[in-house]
Amino acid sequence: MVEAMKNVAKLNVELTVEERNLLSVGYKNVVGAHRASWRILSSIEHKEESK
Repeated sequence: MVEAMKNVAKLNVELTVEERNLLSVGYKNVVGAHRASWRILSSIEHKEESK
């Protein structure tokens, strides 16, 4: 999915509203997963430092 998103971004063409929405949702899903992982790691690190 990430590769497909990168390829679409590199095409340098005007996207339809539906295509932009799909790209946006895909981006939010990828970034959201990374953000959630980062929050978990930060929380664990903070708990370890508090001990």
